[in-house]
Amino acid sequence: MLNALTVSKGTWNKSFDSDEHTYHIEVDKDITSVQIEAIASASGATIKYDGESSKTVTINNKAKTAISVTVSKDGARRTYVLVFDKDIDVDMDEEETVDDAKTEKEAVVGATQMSTSSKSENLKSNNRGSQMMPMDNQSTESISFLEKIKKFVLSLF
Repeated sequence: MLNALTVSKGTWNKSFDSDEHTYHIEVDKDITSVQIEAIASASGATIKYDGESSKTVTINNKAKTAISVTVSKDGARRTYVLVFDKDIDVDMDEEETVDDAKTEKEAVVGATQMSTSSKSENLKSNNRGSQMMPMDNQSTESISFLEKIKKFVLSLF
């Protein structure tokens, strides 16, 4: 987990909470990069900023740019998603609606958030009625799923 997460520019939609995994940060339309500072709760943890070790990340000239911040140690991993929002003019075809203008990347960010936040909550029923048991293999499958989503998101850049 992270104890702290800050960015050099922008206004957050809510205060940082280590149990929250998605944040929207409003930045001016002329911002092209920001510095991210993350402090892990465990010493020796590795922190990656959009898959890289550099704390400086590029903010695209788009209405939304999603950046992942991943902290890992001893095989455990947690991903936080920062969505940088810019107030830019978006040209749409006459038939296109606002819903149609949402990017695939936004959908992936939502899926990542759901997968990350529900990873520890996944349960399955056994054959003894309604008793619930944690799925031991679910965390490995979730990590693999998250990696696939992350690769897809990164391929969009």
